[in-house]
Amino acid sequence: MPTAAANEPLSFSVSPLAGTIWGQGEEILFKYRDRDQRISELLWDLKPLFYVGMAADVGPSDPFRGSGFSAAASAKFGVPMRTGIMEDRDWQYMDNDRLTNYSQHDANTQSAVLTDVSLGYSFMLSSFLALRFFGEFSYMHFNWMAEDGFIQYLPTDDNGNILPGQTWTPNIPKIPIYGPGIRYIQDWYILTPGLSLSARFSEFLGAGINIRYTPLVFGNDRDDHLFGMRIFSGEFRYGQYLDGGANLTLSPSDRLDFSVLGSFRHISGMRGENTVLIGGIGSNIFTGISFINPFDAGAGYWGLDIGLKARMRF
Repeated sequence: MPTAAANEPLSFSVSPLAGTIWGQGEEILFKYRDRDQRISELLWDLKPLFYVGMAADVGPSDPFRGSGFSAAASAKFGVPMRTGIMEDRDWQYMDNDRLTNYSQHDANTQSAVLTDVSLGYSFMLSSFLALRFFGEFSYMHFNWMAEDGFIQYLPTDDNGNILPGQTWTPNIPKIPIYGPGIRYIQDWYILTPGLSLSARFSEFLGAGINIRYTPLVFGNDRDDHLFGMRIFSGEFRYGQYLDGGANLTLSPSDRLDFSVLGSFRHISGMRGENTVLIGGIGSNIFTGISFINPFDAGAGYWGLDIGLKARMRF
């Protein structure tokens, strides 16, 4: 039996990708510093987003026969399409957490890019198990446009202030909205360690699992409100990033694999600042409420990724 210390010759592979993401982006403004009460929350659907892409890797030609350094890179490009809805909620009372405003619009994903680059080392554990440790940099970009839909806002006085003592209900009349309303761009930069375990059940069938976790998550966003020309820009850092996945691989030949891939990626706990670039900070943003600039803000993301990969080795 080969030993784990054996060095296996390296091979190069390329892999076309296709799949779908079912998930959501989150945009948050908080009422107070270092507290969780929200004044505004926008949820941007990816339900679903289809993508195509390409991956490449270098590593031991047979990781179950020897160990060696490895590197991998992938890029996925979202298909511009309607990906569900965007929901916008506001809690404008400062003395309670009653919902005051709600709106719903079509969420159109105009562009999306997800890239991963990793460098690591693959260890042969046995003739049917291999373990890889790696470091990875990930970048994600999403660009949504909210269009059409409706708003449901509580009644206000002549000065635009919400009348006290009210609570939003689904029975509030819906006022239709037509055309583009909000453009939202979200970018993520992630540095994470990870590990993967691969198993070979037979000459033709294999599987694997992988996991990543890090607090080294950085993000920024931009929110353009096209009605009234208000523009917000945010920066966030040091949240919680978790990514876990699995794959099932069929190998009809030594140089060709077909894989079904599944993974779940989650980003939470992101806090930072959101600055008003264009537009005022008083009643024209949140009726009757005075805020400092910048706001205390946050962002989040989750996505279930199911894809197919054809891997060709050289």
